[in-house]
Amino acid sequence: MLITNFIAYLILIYLAVYALYFLTFIVKSFDSKRFIKEQETKLLLNTAQNNLCVIIWASDKNKNLYELLKILNNQSYPKANYEVHVMYKNSAKNKTVVPDFAHGARIHSIENPEYYQKDRALSMFVEKIILEDKFDAFIFLGADRLVGENYLDIANRLVEPSSVIIGATEVIKENETFFKRLFTGSLKVKTTLTNNTIRLPRAIFDLCQTIDSENCIISADILEQTGRVCFETRNDELKYSLFLASNDIKPVYSPFLKAYTYVKHLNIDSPSLKQAWSLFKYYLPYLFKKQKYFIEYLAFIFRPTTLFILALYFTLFVLSFTFKTTIQLKYILHFGLFLIVIMLLSVAASKFNPKELLELLFSPVAIFVKKFKNSMRLLDKKIIKRQNEEEKNTNSATVASLISNGKRDNECKLDLIKEEGMKKVVFRYNKKQFESDAHLRMCDALNEVTSVLGERGFILKVCQNCRFFEANKDGNVDMLKGFCKLNPDEANPTEILIWNGCSGFSKR
Repeated sequence: MLITNFIAYLILIYLAVYALYFLTFIVKSFDSKRFIKEQETKLLLNTAQNNLCVIIWASDKNKNLYELLKILNNQSYPKANYEVHVMYKNSAKNKTVVPDFAHGARIHSIENPEYYQKDRALSMFVEKIILEDKFDAFIFLGADRLVGENYLDIANRLVEPSSVIIGATEVIKENETFFKRLFTGSLKVKTTLTNNTIRLPRAIFDLCQTIDSENCIISADILEQTGRVCFETRNDELKYSLFLASNDIKPVYSPFLKAYTYVKHLNIDSPSLKQAWSLFKYYLPYLFKKQKYFIEYLAFIFRPTTLFILALYFTLFVLSFTFKTTIQLKYILHFGLFLIVIMLLSVAASKFNPKELLELLFSPVAIFVKKFKNSMRLLDKKIIKRQNEEEKNTNSATVASLISNGKRDNECKLDLIKEEGMKKVVFRYNKKQFESDAHLRMCDALNEVTSVLGERGFILKVCQNCRFFEANKDGNVDMLKGFCKLNPDEANPTEILIWNGCSGFSKR
């Protein structure tokens, strides 16, 4: 009970601290109307005409690319003051023919996608174009995002020297079926709630926000200092955001820089806890040398998800209900009511109607389904990648084997390699290895390894070296197959490969 009691109190303290922390954001969000009005006035007074460079990372999987380019080509902002560049990743197997220009945008086709991944391609382009010194800011957009006709005009008004601005993402609601409406509506409401009760209050408090690489602005002087971007994954976005914040460059959120996306393209993934912990350990020695907003941001990256909070509260409830902790059930129920009050306050701050409130109640299920689909998709990609790698490496294989010193057996590995018609075997044991010369036949390469081990007092326990083995003289040059004569009464002896092994091994 001592351990469960400790766990229960730890969970309770953790949830209580986060609840109070989140409550300060909700209280501040009630003051958002005045903040937005002040920011609107500030934007209207900004009459600067900055030169903007819009950069889009895309591939043949992005079906909304040309629709986005069409919108960007018809902006209210003067065309003389912006350029649009697309880094287009061609599929490795089936290359798509793309034009050099489309809807006023320059398309840079990447012919070597395995080398030029997102970060490398974007960084090399930025490094090259920054030398031209003709842009005041760079806007990074996702190929599956859509924007309004005044998007670049707003971006221009937001740009200031040494600024990093993250925009708002809104979900486009789909109305195909009841379940589709419920699913998309739930994620739309959840995204709006996050924008209104977390991102916007953090902007009011002038706190850091993690970069969204598919809707952000980085001023030219910042990119000139950093020399690169780090946008490959959510983990990389967090790493880059902390790097900027640690160097007194604060990434801030703006509710005016809006981009829209369909649910199927919505990325609800968060940086991994492992990455957050790794970054925390890295910055911990320098923590007291940094600004207060950086310390707060470093703590903020451990913010729990809604599903995680529900799981922790359910655990706390079960421990109390089954009397495995000294915390009385009534206090757990009171704390649950406190959490519900906080949720209702966040709903009130976002001014949701009853329909949106019902959709919000369904959002944990929608998020779980979305993450489950993403996990299955990633698993499929890994399986396909592994299959492709196996196809590429059909000329090599690794098999487990045994060597004996006459007293005990030890596990080892044999790499069977075919190179330009020649065969060789690489023997690996612990950190030691040696390889045979190239031979016309694999059996000869295996014999060489056997001979070298024999000189050192070892026996390689493979079928080819067993007295029950008989080669299959089927005319095959390699002589990879044979028969096992372990059971002399067997009418049809078992066909085996020369590198196989069994418990009935007997030295010739």
